[in-house]
Amino acid sequence: KTDGKYHPSMRDTSGLEPDALDLVMGNGVRRGVRVRTELGNAYFALEDETPFNIGQKLHVYGNQLVALNNWHLPGLKLRAKLREGTRLWLDPTSDDERESMQEELMERCDKVLNALQRHRFHNIFANPVDPVMLGIPDYETVIKDPMDLGTVSDKLRQGLYKHPREFEYECRLTFQNCTTYNSPGTDAYAMGAAMEAEFVKKWLELGFC
Repeated sequence: KTDGKYHPSMRDTSGLEPDALDLVMGNGVRRGVRVRTELGNAYFALEDETPFNIGQKLHVYGNQLVALNNWHLPGLKLRAKLREGTRLWLDPTSDDERESMQEELMERCDKVLNALQRHRFHNIFANPVDPVMLGIPDYETVIKDPMDLGTVSDKLRQGLYKHPREFEYECRLTFQNCTTYNSPGTDAYAMGAAMEAEFVKKWLELGFC
């Protein structure tokens, strides 16, 4: 705690042996690679790298790096250029860190969903497909795992996604079902492809990979 407030990303260095402390502080440590320390996996940046670039490089969400490190790096942004040697923690090591990170990541999932809801084709995907109303009796034979953005929204609001990958899977499933059932060249296929492209664009913009 500092000033009476708990900071989930603050890791206690007291009690570390000198060599272990040097490692945590980045003294003599190679830059630009994943480093294992007694306080968790870390990364010491190269000059002008950003959390977004580092996330892409290590196959870690860039926004996860922001969430885990924005206490000891005030104002840290996804595309902020870092000084050489800046330390970023890569993984949560406590329940507090996991909770804080999960909250941040799900807020960003919500922003992705909001972008999809503003898209001109959103209404096509806002509710479950009704094969009877649409006159497509073979839909449930072709599509074994139906999904729609209304269901995705409900699950996100209810906290049913335990990881952003679950949210990503069901968003993509919504649009891939459309392009699976409908033939290339049709309006429906084009709408599904356009919505998936919009999803990918916002997913990357908000620091996912």
